[in-house]
Amino acid sequence: MLIKFLNNIRIIKKQDKNNEPYFIIFDNEHDKEDNNAYFCFEQAIRTGWNELKSKWSQITEIEFEYEETDRGKKVVAILSSNTQNFWIDEFVK
Repeated sequence: MLIKFLNNIRIIKKQDKNNEPYFIIFDNEHDKEDNNAYFCFEQAIRTGWNELKSKWSQITEIEFEYEETDRGKKVVAILSSNTQNFWIDEFVK
């Protein structure tokens, strides 16, 4: 798995064919490149989904773990954002 920290992002909320929400995180620093999108699906994210779902429009910086697949970059865990530090919350539980 790879870890990425982005502090110049835009997040777009979309719906799949089953009307389930998913999110795309775009790295604005590399906006001209084709590979600047990171996809977030509920079934793929181990931590941070609820925070992403409820505060996606407020998030301006984010750190996450992702994997590269033949279909793109898929986020598997959100570690922290400007609205929450998920990995600390996991240790406090």
